[in-house]
Amino acid sequence: MNGNFPTTLSAVLFAKRNLNYLFQGFFILGLALVLSFNALALTESYSIDSSDSILNGPSVRSEIDQFLEEKGWNEGLNTKANGGTFFISIGEGTIGARRDSNNYISSRYNAFSKAYLDAQKKLVQFLEAEISTNLGLYYSEPSEAREKLRVQKLLDQGMALEAARAQVDAISADVEAYANDQSIKSLATAGTLSKRLLTAEINRKLQELGLDPNQPVDKQNIEKIKDSEEFKSQIKVVAQSRIAGLQVYKTFEVLPEGNQGQIGVITIYSERLHEVANILFSGNYAAAKLGVPGIPIKEQIPNDPEILLSTFGVMVRKDEIGQMTLVGFGQAGAKTDSTRSISAAGSKARQNAVQQIRLFAASNVEALESSENSENMLTLQDNTILSETDDSYEERIGLAAKGLKISGIQNLYQLKTRHPLTNHVVALSVVTWSPKAGEVAAVTKKRMMAEPEKNKGYKNINSHSKAKKSQHSNNPGAKKGTFEKKGLSGSNDF
Repeated sequence: MNGNFPTTLSAVLFAKRNLNYLFQGFFILGLALVLSFNALALTESYSIDSSDSILNGPSVRSEIDQFLEEKGWNEGLNTKANGGTFFISIGEGTIGARRDSNNYISSRYNAFSKAYLDAQKKLVQFLEAEISTNLGLYYSEPSEAREKLRVQKLLDQGMALEAARAQVDAISADVEAYANDQSIKSLATAGTLSKRLLTAEINRKLQELGLDPNQPVDKQNIEKIKDSEEFKSQIKVVAQSRIAGLQVYKTFEVLPEGNQGQIGVITIYSERLHEVANILFSGNYAAAKLGVPGIPIKEQIPNDPEILLSTFGVMVRKDEIGQMTLVGFGQAGAKTDSTRSISAAGSKARQNAVQQIRLFAASNVEALESSENSENMLTLQDNTILSETDDSYEERIGLAAKGLKISGIQNLYQLKTRHPLTNHVVALSVVTWSPKAGEVAAVTKKRMMAEPEKNKGYKNINSHSKAKKSQHSNNPGAKKGTFEKKGLSGSNDF
């Protein structure tokens, strides 16, 4: 229904000459609508609380701001006591699925990924951003003759649309009669749906012309314009960069009563973290520097499911020999409580943890933000002022990490638990990588890839591992209430 419309007579003649095509069009359009309605039936819908209690309730941003204030840090550039600098970027992601959905745990992880992307966007914009903007203002006082032509053109277009709507009603009636005569119920349904869609589109076009769809066009009075003013503002921010060494320092999770939950992240980038990422990316283990020895990673990362449940991403910790070690956290929800489903969730959780190690090494990030604001104001002949404001915003963030061979990723924990508020089974995975482990793995692979000399043989190696006991908590059914949990903090040694 876009573009110029023919006159009333032309529209009617065109419709009559192409009745068969219109029948086919009605059927195809209606079938597409039926299919789309079937697809929509598979989606989930729910209402959110729109009262002021949401504004006053817990939020991820307030939790993050409070934490930063306690640490004495700011979002953006910070300075260490030794004069070094580090950059903090914050991200927020919304949990889309409802809390009783089978996909809720997956949606939680998606929310973390969205928060991580949001933090990446802010970092690349800090590094460099191309900012463009346009402002425009147009004012006019049209002549009487020009206004007369404009009003007549609107009336002609309105009557053409009115005729098209009448033709839609007529064709719809013919389709319905034919469908009833042939007992084709699907065709009747398609015709009804098509009529609704086309009529709604015609009515929308009439409203765009300033005409009332519920009144005859030739009876409507279109006021002439005395003057008009149009204002438009456009802003675009484009940023792109390679990011390496971005640590997720802390994660936050808030699930308020009656509204969507959120995952928030505080990420940190520093030169020292970048050096660790370079070693991981290049495989140049000789470049690794040992610092003051710490304690074993297992003593730093608790195997408490309640803490790990709200810990995402990758963080850097110094181990017992003083090397910087990466710790990746992943989780996934089991579709059912069956043993096989829980086992599959464990595999997916490990994949997610390994993904965090890969993203720390390096990724290419592109971010686009654009907003547009316009305001139109008309003064009519009777001194009535019509004002219309339009405000739009668009955001796109893309992250790509090409294939990278990484040696030395090890499992630290493989656990399972239930979400304390929603009762979903959650598999938790924690993996580690260190330069020493990477070097040993690379050397071991080289040794294994070398075929032994003939007739010398080799010994069989039997590995044994003890199975860990399943960790379950008896917590039947999703419960109402508010859930707030903070994840584990990263090390300050960055």
